[in-house]
Amino acid sequence: MIRRGFRLLLLLSLVALLGGVFPLEVAAQFPSQGQGGAPAPGGGFPSGGAGRGGFYQGQAYEFTFSWGSNWTLVDEGAQQGLEALTVSNGVSTVTLGGFDMQDTPQNVVTQTANELGGGQWVFNTVTADEPTYAGAYFDTPQGELAYFIYVEQTGPSTGVFVIWEFPVAQYEIEHAAVFDDLLPGFSYFVAA
Repeated sequence: MIRRGFRLLLLLSLVALLGGVFPLEVAAQFPSQGQGGAPAPGGGFPSGGAGRGGFYQGQAYEFTFSWGSNWTLVDEGAQQGLEALTVSNGVSTVTLGGFDMQDTPQNVVTQTANELGGGQWVFNTVTADEPTYAGAYFDTPQGELAYFIYVEQTGPSTGVFVIWEFPVAQYEIEHAAVFDDLLPGFSYFVAA
């Protein structure tokens, strides 16, 4: 049985490695891709349980991640071309890490959403649309859950990603928990 977090890793790996196969239309929602409207404003020391926080040092990719006691390690894993971990605060789940990147950030974001959502997620809002990074929100068809996917190119063929799953009804509180509390602990090196 594949745990949920590792299943995300496997799907992201597939998207990242096969990203160059998909046509440019997959990122059509991103204004930089020529369509759409203006953008909207491994090794380490993982925690053993809730209430302790943790630290992770990427082995294959140049990133570190530390999280506080409000977050619990759910999963971690590495395979050829991908290294990631998943944490949760009981409401939001965040998977992040590094990977081999063979496509534009916009295409990777869009294809990741298509793969993870089985083609059912509805594009919501672009939050970042630059040559080396992209981010967007996607909604489930039922409208109860939403996802934020962010991809940044860190080198000629490497990148980092963040996938945040959260209940739509708790967006405001969870946004602060993720962006003000959790993600400042995610640091990575971007090659010039």
